[in-house]
Amino acid sequence: MSATSDPEVGRCQHCGESLAGNRCISIACAVRMLGVQPDVNEHLPTPLPPPSLEEIEEALPGFHILGPAGSGASGRVVHAQDKGDNRIVAIKVLRIAEEEQELTDRFNLECRLLARLSHKHITKFFESGRVKEIHYGVMEWKPDGNLEQLLATSRDRRLRLEIIMRVMGQLCDALAYAHGEEIIHRDVKPSNILLDGGDISLADFGLAKRAYVRYGLTKFGVSLGTPGFMAPEQSKGRMVDYRADVYSAGAVLYRLLTQLDPIGYPHPPSYYNNPEEFDLVVSKAMETDPDDRYDDIISLRRAMDEAWSAVQTRREWQSDAN
Repeated sequence: MSATSDPEVGRCQHCGESLAGNRCISIACAVRMLGVQPDVNEHLPTPLPPPSLEEIEEALPGFHILGPAGSGASGRVVHAQDKGDNRIVAIKVLRIAEEEQELTDRFNLECRLLARLSHKHITKFFESGRVKEIHYGVMEWKPDGNLEQLLATSRDRRLRLEIIMRVMGQLCDALAYAHGEEIIHRDVKPSNILLDGGDISLADFGLAKRAYVRYGLTKFGVSLGTPGFMAPEQSKGRMVDYRADVYSAGAVLYRLLTQLDPIGYPHPPSYYNNPEEFDLVVSKAMETDPDDRYDDIISLRRAMDEAWSAVQTRREWQSDAN
């Protein structure tokens, strides 16, 4: 049995995914054909409020908690010192009820993925564990904050293009490495890009997934990610591939160039007095259809480098002319 095709665009009329010949081979349609309908109104379980600093210190006696480093509805990050080797670390902590197996699986997956990644622009992961309802992951501490905080403090002045290109080059290198390990990040955004002196470190793989896992922790019809930085297919709860990270990286570039959130992508970067060479780079990276984007993150990096080279050449010409 095959799904009905749209002859003009070669896409399935049911799920919108590209066809293989005249057949849809998406998992969504496979599940539909088997008579299992996803519940688009189904929500992920809600975690319990994060534990207090006192509860964390009691649960983790091997660490001296130095203070909070960030928090949200689902968890907390603390700044701590490992009493065993005096190493300064960051500890991500969640309180998850015993019955919330999906949240437990998602946190454990993040820990496993981080543990197998080793790249100079990806946050190092040391260990993970669980004490009753408290789940934790220990990683290297980055004292300089994150890219979103930097943008917030420099709202009245834009980052120099040299800095933007350095940040984006390192981000693309980190994503290229993760993709080479068959891992899609799925939540690339400025607040997940930590600052480390003059370099960056990609963090928070909480929504990451193995590229070949087609039907797992994310349910059909449930979107996970951050609006504005999340690829359209991801926001619709569809299956994603590496090009979802290409979209997100393009959105980060737009944010760095314009100081604006990329929701809706209202105007090209040049509208805000940026070099027009970056307009095509951003628009292609942020295409609604994944097939119209750059094929991979390396292609996006190459396009950015070419645009930056063209900007530098033009500046040299203008300088010589003056």
